[in-house]
Amino acid sequence: GLQNGDIIRYPVKMKYEDFNRLNNYEKLSSFDKLLYGISDFSEVISSDNEKDLSRAAEYYIAEALQSDITDKTRYLANGIEIYSRLLKITNNKTRYLISLLNADVINYGMNPTENIKTGINEISQKILNSKSLDELIYAAYTYYNLCLSNDPAIISLKIPEYFFQVCTKIVHYPDIQKERCKDISNWCSNVSL
Repeated sequence: GLQNGDIIRYPVKMKYEDFNRLNNYEKLSSFDKLLYGISDFSEVISSDNEKDLSRAAEYYIAEALQSDITDKTRYLANGIEIYSRLLKITNNKTRYLISLLNADVINYGMNPTENIKTGINEISQKILNSKSLDELIYAAYTYYNLCLSNDPAIISLKIPEYFFQVCTKIVHYPDIQKERCKDISNWCSNVSL
């Protein structure tokens, strides 16, 4: 499972002898080539395949989270650039806005600049414009987790403010279920503490 809720299914591989006998070789995607070290970032970023780009961005962010500071910076920059490309080719899909928000918050923690802070505020404004209840709940959950991270930068980035704004939109959503409102209320109580 991926951080954004997607599930990647891998087919069970057949024996090499059977595979070779079929002479049916699968073309590797740009992400597969990246994963296996056959290609590099420049090939992946030039892809127009949304799925490959999404998987590559998640790969780079995951690598950044477990790398030393030198590699972390490079991996993070690659992931952010791919998310920015995804936003262009998908007309600002909320899912990628939220993923970019997460990556930028990590980036701000390493390099707190006004440019990054401004970018995070712009992303949050776009997220607030979302009309989909599912997207708003996903955004609220993301902001909620950021708020609970106890990172002092979260306050200066106005993450709690955006969290409460998204929650307000959710509870005023037409036909929202009472159970959802209770969940949102609990989240708000936890962040308020």
